[in-house]
Amino acid sequence: ADILEGEALRPMHVNVTQHHIDVFQDFLGHRDASDPDKAWLLGNNLHTDEDYSKRNMYGGLVGDGNQTAQYCCQLLTDSLPWGTLVSGYSAVDVKLTNPTRPGDEVVVTGNVTRKFSEDGRDYVVCEVLAVKQGGSVVATGTIKAYVPA
Repeated sequence: ADILEGEALRPMHVNVTQHHIDVFQDFLGHRDASDPDKAWLLGNNLHTDEDYSKRNMYGGLVGDGNQTAQYCCQLLTDSLPWGTLVSGYSAVDVKLTNPTRPGDEVVVTGNVTRKFSEDGRDYVVCEVLAVKQGGSVVATGTIKAYVPA
């Protein structure tokens, strides 16, 4: 199927849970006591350590901003041909505007705003938006994505 300028991407729904946040922190290695570069995070991680997080600017546990940006990237990889964003020729420009928290329901939407070819490669530019319940925007921006043939 051909991608069209103005085309809406298939919305993605994310139910943010503490387990979801914990698994992302494990993926990053932020809960690995055996890693000397990251062991200091144990007890000082605003994503997984409740007592610590209550004392920070967010006043409680929050999702990782990288995790929120990942939702925007996943929207493209779920909606566009296999291999989109994999090549290293893509660019992500996403502004994080509010934190996510356990219990949030986030809807990520996007639109293809431009199609073009450059150096023999096909690209799309997509505007992306992630909004949680109550209409609070958690991320907004653009992603220039290489789209394999």
